[in-house]
Amino acid sequence: MTEYDEILKDMCTSPIARQVIEDNYGKPLEDIYYKIQYEELKHTSTIWFPGDIVLLYPNIKELKANKIHSSVSDSLIYKGSYYINYSGLLIDYTTKSKYVLGKPLKFELGDITPYTIGELEALEYNKGIDISLKKIKR
Repeated sequence: MTEYDEILKDMCTSPIARQVIEDNYGKPLEDIYYKIQYEELKHTSTIWFPGDIVLLYPNIKELKANKIHSSVSDSLIYKGSYYINYSGLLIDYTTKSKYVLGKPLKFELGDITPYTIGELEALEYNKGIDISLKKIKR
């Protein structure tokens, strides 16, 4: 094993780091290090799990409405219109805990749905949406 490979092995501390290393193998170590830092920062929780790396795996379905209200704008989504039913799995890689959203969120078509923990936390914090989490026990 070369010194380069040993350093990469030491840098491989999370699934995010592993993916960055796989995608950038052969590039300078400094570039790989900064990409790992950037990607981990994107997936670091600031509100619900401060400082923890949390990956969000969204489950998005397009469904027909039955006269419901959007979770984001509280506007009416009329019967027969399509909307986005959003639920998700959150994995806290720091504590090895798993969570799911307590109830699905409903978005109008065209609304931007969250893909990172920061975006989901911002949705609750900025829009005042109550997002509850349920811990998965295993």
